[in-house]
Amino acid sequence: LLRVADDVLVLCHTEAEASEHHAVLKQFAADSGMALKGNPASAVRNLEAGQTATWLGYNLRTDGSRLQANLTDRTWQSLERRLKECHD
Repeated sequence: LLRVADDVLVLCHTEAEASEHHAVLKQFAADSGMALKGNPASAVRNLEAGQTATWLGYNLRTDGSRLQANLTDRTWQSLERRLKECHD
């Protein structure tokens, strides 16, 4: 039994492949009684074209051939706040 499915990341080689996988995930979620948020236009990011994606507190981008994941400013601020609380 699965109650919650969230924050799925699917890495694809092409936008067509990403749209296809989005449709499959949407159907899978519907078959499971859940709804997949968004549509391919809002959910698909082309990192090779310079777009970025934010996922689970990370900014994702490429530097040409490699995927880079860096903490978002919000995540850094949260981490800093929590560390400060631990040391006060």
